[in-house]
Amino acid sequence: MQFSLVNGNKSAPFLKGVGLCPACGNKTIAKCGSVKVWHWAHANQESCDPWWENETPWHRAWKAHWSIEYQEIVHTSKESNERHIADVRNSVGLVLEFQNSPMNDQELASREAFYGNMVWVINGSSFQKNIKICAKLPSPENQISKDMRICAPQLNSKEFLYWLVSENEPGATMVEMHGSHRIQSFVDETHTGHHLFMWKHPREIWFRSQVPVYFDFGGETLWQLVKFNAGPTFCLRVSSKAEFIVKNGGQVRAS
Repeated sequence: MQFSLVNGNKSAPFLKGVGLCPACGNKTIAKCGSVKVWHWAHANQESCDPWWENETPWHRAWKAHWSIEYQEIVHTSKESNERHIADVRNSVGLVLEFQNSPMNDQELASREAFYGNMVWVINGSSFQKNIKICAKLPSPENQISKDMRICAPQLNSKEFLYWLVSENEPGATMVEMHGSHRIQSFVDETHTGHHLFMWKHPREIWFRSQVPVYFDFGGETLWQLVKFNAGPTFCLRVSSKAEFIVKNGGQVRAS
């Protein structure tokens, strides 16, 4: 943990520091070594929150965009009294979880059900090399786009193939395919950041998330994993990291 309670106040770790865990109330000890980032640990060496993962500089950098009052917030279930520590819970109650390590489906479903109003920000540095950004897509909000069913991207192609629901009878086994070069001006004019992508050895769990998922590959952008429309195709939508932070109640701090 980055913060513990010292004399009733949220405190960062300090040399020889002793505090209390804000979630369980047990004794915590400041770990202020030269290898790992300074942090608090339970004196009994066992974390009270099984969802908590070892923090990295990546976690700390993200959390630092929000003031201390919104970081490491104890969230308690009214029904079961179960407690977990959210990375960030902003002023309107949105939980932001910054995830570095893999998880299983059971934990994913449990965490999303527990927090409800939440988003994931995933450290994509370990799998970025396996993702290739492909053709631009039109805005999925356009009526023409809603009629499209997009085919899987072709390697090294800046175009995509699609068919139209309106041109075919329900349950048709054969459809007429179209190339995006026919509508390139429409794609360019309506494009709002959505791209097809190819992912070698995908982390499939994130396709099953029921809340917004953003991949952080470093730099100044985020890539949100989204369904393009009512069809089966997923795409990645690029957006500004700074805009995401500000929109969700944080501040973009000078590095």
